[in-house]
Amino acid sequence: MRPATSPHAAVLVFGDLGRSPRMLNHALALADNGFRVSLIGYPDTPLPEEISQRPEIRAYPIRTFRRCPPNLPKLVFLAWTAARLGWAQLHALWVLLFAIPRQNVILAQNPPAFPTLFAARLAARRHAAKFVLDWHNFGFSMLAMRLGEDNATVRRARSYEQKAGRHADAHLCVSNAMAERMRDELAIAGAQVVHDLPVRLEDPLDRTEREACLRELFPNEAIDEQTLVLHCPTSWTDDEATEMLLDAAALLDQDGDPLYFVVATGIGPRRAAFEERLRTMVFKRCAIRTGFFSPEDYRRLLAAADCGLSFHRSSSGVDLPMKLVDFFGAGTPALALDYGPCLREQVKDGREALLFRNAEELAKRLDEIAQPDRLAALRRNVRPAWNRTWGEAWAREALPVLESEQ
Repeated sequence: MRPATSPHAAVLVFGDLGRSPRMLNHALALADNGFRVSLIGYPDTPLPEEISQRPEIRAYPIRTFRRCPPNLPKLVFLAWTAARLGWAQLHALWVLLFAIPRQNVILAQNPPAFPTLFAARLAARRHAAKFVLDWHNFGFSMLAMRLGEDNATVRRARSYEQKAGRHADAHLCVSNAMAERMRDELAIAGAQVVHDLPVRLEDPLDRTEREACLRELFPNEAIDEQTLVLHCPTSWTDDEATEMLLDAAALLDQDGDPLYFVVATGIGPRRAAFEERLRTMVFKRCAIRTGFFSPEDYRRLLAAADCGLSFHRSSSGVDLPMKLVDFFGAGTPALALDYGPCLREQVKDGREALLFRNAEELAKRLDEIAQPDRLAALRRNVRPAWNRTWGEAWAREALPVLESEQ
């Protein structure tokens, strides 16, 4: 364990810590670079062992009630969400101000802008800590997907995010496009871009290992050598077009082989509607399953899959899907929804991934990867294109921001 004189960082997430991979990666990198780390967030799912077993990292839960159920009226949604976040803010402030040691730096995830910006700024001022915001998206753009861009609440949320965000001492963000938009539209300049990268580069599974892994994960499924296994991680939220998978599967049924076995993993508000629709459909060429895996089994499935699937469509158009990083770190190629030019910062169409814009294009891409030579070529391209790790880039790009004087 590092000495008590080591600098102390609080990593704040008003979200499920177990499903906040970028912030967990920040915590690991901080610990690797001499910091004691307090992880603060919702304890909805277990933390991966690489986090829970690190003596330098300690998790502190934020307690609140569940998210607003889907399909409720807008006024109920707003009132429910405000009450939920208000309660979470009080608990997080108690943790930041009284439950953990004095912080040298507070690294907070945005969105949600409220209550993140207020809670982190207040704690930073109390402890004379450096307040750094890590921008994953824009909170107001995510709210607009539910309420509409012209909604008065969305306009107020945008103004709050802009004004309160400017009080941070420094900014990290996930893409060059996001840094440009922060500068041009929110008047927040100088954000340091830290692209997501794999924490580790996994060796590909050989045939025997892959078969054993799939038998263990799916003991009741008929998966043979001819079956193409596709892994589709999703948060089941409004910025995931996962229902497109069902439309593409229906198109595939028109003719041909082989059988596709697709696993959509994760938990979230839109999962129940997807499963309800799935129960009404019968496919000849696709078997589609939903599930939730431990962090360790999730990584095993990444490596065992023939290909990944990403339906992230981005409320802002400038954030990047972490799931693609997970695939490429495991040496697995992907099919990805093409939601805009920003995606090219991370993916080159035809190199380690194939892009699609609708269900018809996805069906064609699925037929394309059914050709063994095409899939093998994509897989060969993954490692040369993704040969850096998060820790290497983080020490060069993020650490100077966190260590510098305010």
